[in-house]
Amino acid sequence: MAIEKLPSVHEAAPAIMSGSLHPRELVDFCLARINQFDDRLRAWVLVDADGARREADRLGELARRRWLGPLHGIPIGIKDIVDVQRLAHACRFAVAARRRRPRTLRSCVGCAAGAILLGKTVTVSSLVSIRRRLAILGI
Repeated sequence: MAIEKLPSVHEAAPAIMSGSLHPRELVDFCLARINQFDDRLRAWVLVDADGARREADRLGELARRRWLGPLHGIPIGIKDIVDVQRLAHACRFAVAARRRRPRTLRSCVGCAAGAILLGKTVTVSSLVSIRRRLAILGI
């Protein structure tokens, strides 16, 4: 199935469950959109394309035997302020950068429900940063 428009979670989850949509197709579509727009938007701090594709393939095969939860095969991003064991922490504001990290999340809650972690998204430190980003984009 060639994806022309990003389906909602309510559309994608049943399609993955029925086998008419493979998680890898959804991940590849999302990665293509990130590649297309992120140079301008700068919404992603880190994208783990290889890890996301491996997980999509694994979950696609697993879907035939076992369903992990409502987000099975759905790609997600997690804010950079959240520590995730397999992804580097790149939080750019001083308070978060100085804090001690005694432990990290092995996986995010969404991943436990079957979601595929694409990477980490930018965490802005203030409303000023948000307004500045929107001004740069002309919004």
